[in-house]
Amino acid sequence: MSLLSISWSPEPVWFSIGALDFRYYSILFVGGLVIAYTMVAWLTKRDGRPSEFVDLLTIYIIIGLIIGSRLGHCLFYNPAYYLTHIGEMLFPISNTPNGIEIGYHGLSSHGGAIGIITAMYLFSRHQKVSFLWVADRVVFPVPLTAMCIRLGNFMNSEIIGNPTGTNWGVVFERVDNLPRHPSQLYEAAAYFLIFFVLLWYYRKQYPNLINGRMFGLFLTLVFVSRFIIEFGKSAQESFEMHSVFSMGQILSIPFIVLGVWLFFFRREKKIV
Repeated sequence: MSLLSISWSPEPVWFSIGALDFRYYSILFVGGLVIAYTMVAWLTKRDGRPSEFVDLLTIYIIIGLIIGSRLGHCLFYNPAYYLTHIGEMLFPISNTPNGIEIGYHGLSSHGGAIGIITAMYLFSRHQKVSFLWVADRVVFPVPLTAMCIRLGNFMNSEIIGNPTGTNWGVVFERVDNLPRHPSQLYEAAAYFLIFFVLLWYYRKQYPNLINGRMFGLFLTLVFVSRFIIEFGKSAQESFEMHSVFSMGQILSIPFIVLGVWLFFFRREKKIV
């Protein structure tokens, strides 16, 4: 192994209390949600909304995120299997070579995005507020949450990058002995930078934000970066090995188109 490469093989479990394992991924995932809740609560309070408003919105979003992420993974990446194993798709129980395991094994960020958008739409209908107004507040902290999730993927040695073809990179010893691009860290860094772009835009435009602009900027930046970074990722499913574009890239295109339209072409300003 080259001195220029970094060996990486941490155990996914940070610590255990009895039979209960606390995994890096789960802790980072929950931490990301706490960050998002705190920031959305601050934004909505600044706009004069009560705490009950953001509490109900959080419930909608968490349910949408979990359902969307799980169904997205099952239907986008392996529908043939899960449509004949409905129980594993709906419930956190999986048959593995090591026996039955508890917990969802496979979540899709694109499915999660669809789930969150659906949840925001249903919430806005229920509360009789503008969907785009809600979306502008919700997506503001999402890059930080996504960054936490990708750091969790890095701790799990999953969603790895392609071999670098050189003697530098990260060797994910739980996978193989090849120096690879740490695509999880690339993506986490991109999300971190996108958050500050959104912060800059929010501070520049507030209180004269046009509904949908923040949402559009978010969609454009996140999914363009995702599309680019996907070129350096290893195929997650066998069918992607024979495709020009990965499933992640194909699923990113509609979000990019919607984001560009909202940010550059939508001019209407709605008062909530």
